[in-house]
Amino acid sequence: MQCRTLEINLLSAYDLQDVRNIFSMKVYATVSIAGIPRTEKRTPVDYHGGVNPAWNFTAKFTLAELAVEQPGVKIAIKLFCKRTLGDRPVGEVQVEVTDLYEAVSKHGGSAILSYPVVTKRRRRRSRSCLIREC
Repeated sequence: MQCRTLEINLLSAYDLQDVRNIFSMKVYATVSIAGIPRTEKRTPVDYHGGVNPAWNFTAKFTLAELAVEQPGVKIAIKLFCKRTLGDRPVGEVQVEVTDLYEAVSKHGGSAILSYPVVTKRRRRRSRSCLIREC
């Protein structure tokens, strides 16, 4: 079985919904293949960006050729606000792996892409999560 490596560089998010009432948000993200918890990778916490966090974090995944060709396999990016009393979800981005490979192949193997963040109430906000695929 042939495998492919997917390298995702999670750059930043901007204009996120502020889930804190008093202090500024300290945001981190998890990146995984949706539905497979053992593939989860976590960015460092951005203590200074608030609602505009930046990470420049690289996550690598090895996928079977079928996962790349078959629709339904997704990359899940979940954003969280770090808190003393338990972390709070900020939003989520889910992208099909086939769509990522299509976008990257159009740009010669690397592309900077932006996706809307879906909030807890399943509203699509005009907020974006910037990802660079290699």
